[in-house]
Amino acid sequence: MLAWTIATILPIVLAAPTFGMEWIHQEHLHAGAGARHGAELASSAQHVVVLDRFLCPNALARLQARMRSGSYRTVYNLRGRGRCSKAELESAHDALRLGCYLDLEPLAERSVEQELAHVLSSAGALEYFGQIARQELGALSTINCSAHEHGHYLRTHSDSDGGRRLCAVLYLHPQWEPAFGGSLVFNHGLHLPLRIDPLCNRLVIFEPGAGFTHAVEPVTHPHWQRWSLSFWFV
Repeated sequence: MLAWTIATILPIVLAAPTFGMEWIHQEHLHAGAGARHGAELASSAQHVVVLDRFLCPNALARLQARMRSGSYRTVYNLRGRGRCSKAELESAHDALRLGCYLDLEPLAERSVEQELAHVLSSAGALEYFGQIARQELGALSTINCSAHEHGHYLRTHSDSDGGRRLCAVLYLHPQWEPAFGGSLVFNHGLHLPLRIDPLCNRLVIFEPGAGFTHAVEPVTHPHWQRWSLSFWFV
């Protein structure tokens, strides 16, 4: 039985041992896991798949410590323009307001999110997520850590810019309750909206097609932050 288990995970472990051994929970790396998640993604009306308990405990704790101790800057966004000032957002017509949130400031030295970016850029990670996307992925394009606190939101939009082929968001905050707000909501065509609770250590993977849009509901708790790490493949 031990030999069978090693044989089934060997292709991923050999391609990217750090990816398999130190970061991702082993339940997501056994033989056929990527293909199975890809089938779930394809069969979903909103083209979304959810992976709970994604990170190993130590990796999750390191990222949480980084989010807890990091410095942030507030980001304001307008539709059709992108980032703007707070005054510009507040003076714009409501229909043009896309949202506001906090971006984690980068560190001068190598950070834990940069380590994770290196792992996600590995051959093993590209193969694994390519199986989920059901297509070959060229590279990790971006990784971004952000926080939403009371009153922050992100209205309906698409992540289809820049040749993206697969999108993912990982939740890092230690706790969440429905009264906190901050859920992720997907909308696609005539299908009913899909609301996903931002539970700790949950990875949400979705396709970035122009017809697939999503939003982040406003955070309603005055003393809670929604921590997330987003990444995109091209």
